[in-house]
Amino acid sequence: MPQVVYDSIRGLIQQAGTGLLTNEGPVRINSYTLHDDVTATLDKVTFFHISDPQEGTVTLTLPANPPVGIIKIIMVIDASNNTVIKGTNTTLGGDLTLNASGDGAICFGLGSDGWGILRSNG
Repeated sequence: MPQVVYDSIRGLIQQAGTGLLTNEGPVRINSYTLHDDVTATLDKVTFFHISDPQEGTVTLTLPANPPVGIIKIIMVIDASNNTVIKGTNTTLGGDLTLNASGDGAICFGLGSDGWGILRSNG
């Protein structure tokens, strides 16, 4: 797949490489599924995380110093156990527990202030 570059004068341009580049940097849309009794520190580039905690709690920590404006979506698809987003590196002031199918969170990067989080109840 060629790389697509957006230029405000010339529009979309194809060139060698992969991905989509804008004047703000690369845009990556990829996903990762976390299963069962796991503790993970998420990376800065994966956009969509699916939590499937059938056999135990999934505990997630967001990375420190995310780029300003970067977005992550975390979605729960099984309510057998909880998904916990640790308060570390966030503006939450404590841990956030997602405990129903369809629960989710939109996390947005605030640079040195960490992550802001909007929660959705399933």
